[in-house]
Amino acid sequence: MNKDGSINLAKITSKKNNFQSPILFLFILIITLFVLVNIFLMTNFLVSYVDFEKCTKANEELKKSKLPVPTTNCELNIQQKFLYLISNNNIGSIAENNLRKAKQDLQEKINQERLIQDQIKHNLKKLMIEDNYFSTINTNLTGIDLLEYESNKTKALKEKLNQKLDEIEKELKQIEDWLQQFQDLELADFYNEFLEIKTNTASLIDNYSRILALKQKLKIEIESQFFIKNPKSDITSEDLFRFRYFDPPEFKQVFDDTKWNLENVLHKTDKPSLSGNTAVDEYIFALAEKRGYRLTPQANEQILVGFGEKRLQPLAKQAFENMRQSAEKEGINLILVSGYRDWNTQKQLFWSRFQAHSISKNGVQYSFEDILTGKADKILDEVLQTTSVPSYSRHHSGYTIDIKDDSVANFILFKDTRGYEWISANNYLNAKRFGFIPSYPAGLTNMGPNPEEWEYVWVGVDNLIYTNS
Repeated sequence: MNKDGSINLAKITSKKNNFQSPILFLFILIITLFVLVNIFLMTNFLVSYVDFEKCTKANEELKKSKLPVPTTNCELNIQQKFLYLISNNNIGSIAENNLRKAKQDLQEKINQERLIQDQIKHNLKKLMIEDNYFSTINTNLTGIDLLEYESNKTKALKEKLNQKLDEIEKELKQIEDWLQQFQDLELADFYNEFLEIKTNTASLIDNYSRILALKQKLKIEIESQFFIKNPKSDITSEDLFRFRYFDPPEFKQVFDDTKWNLENVLHKTDKPSLSGNTAVDEYIFALAEKRGYRLTPQANEQILVGFGEKRLQPLAKQAFENMRQSAEKEGINLILVSGYRDWNTQKQLFWSRFQAHSISKNGVQYSFEDILTGKADKILDEVLQTTSVPSYSRHHSGYTIDIKDDSVANFILFKDTRGYEWISANNYLNAKRFGFIPSYPAGLTNMGPNPEEWEYVWVGVDNLIYTNS
């Protein structure tokens, strides 16, 4: 108010203006910030839209190419998108980087496959093998489909190379077999060259041509020397080279592998009574198995055919007859001493020999108690050295023969005859070519009886030749 009591309107107006100025400024500032934020957000969301479109496009390309990489999640809500914006992340670039990295990794894998293929092709070329697998390339393949194509091609080439390497191994095995089988020929130079190849640090691939040349030269030399040394032999050139070499354990194994598959045999695994006392029987059977005896199939007696007073399986009879005729051409007369033997005959043979040995060595027969307490073990082992218990003799099959030649009265002396020299020469070649192998060759332990030079068992020619013959 003025001194005279009137109101000063100018001052009031001035105060009002002073009060309104900060409010107006704040209001203008808020409006300005609001506009700027909206401009910023609109701009970034426009950019974001483009960014998420890039993300979606990259994901679609990933799916189309079947690349083995997880796609980026482009379907984000408003809050997630805002967080991406304020964190300055570019989801489209992330997706594109993932796509680019996946393509690079995929190409590296494809290049690696092609590098392996080139190495394999180089080796196949050394082995004189042409690569005609996948000769045309499907240019429409991309992404993981192309990698799968290249992987299949690599696999096929590896299989082809490994197959050839297996063949080369077999070539080497044949060379080694021939050198062992024809040890009585003069092949020292060939053996030395073989050892040189075996110990050579070069690979089988690098030695391939040398292996083939050695095999061909060795084959010619064996054929030449053999027929000069054996002018009366009816062995053919084919027979010289198609039969595998067997060491003693391998002879045993080939019978074990084939015995239950032979024709006209019964798959019986039970055992007959040996003594009438079950405990004694099981004790003796256990001793037999400890020596290496194994159950043998029983022949179907109705199928057996006669050979003089003996009986054999038809296949074994014909094979022995052919072998006997072959020996005759070289002045050797093979005689069949024993063929099929049934359980009862084998039981009587074993028990009579055990009783005879008991009296001979001990003065009296051993009782069942003596057997079960081990007092008779030594005598039982001596009998088992020459005689099988029933159900364990190979004679039960009808495919086993005991033979001798006419130069000796007792077949046990067969080892010192021309007949044995003929049949056992060159890894029993004259036995193998008719399907026979030695039942119990020298050099084999834990096989049942001691070596029996007179006993042979028929397993069939097909089980004795090279599989590629």
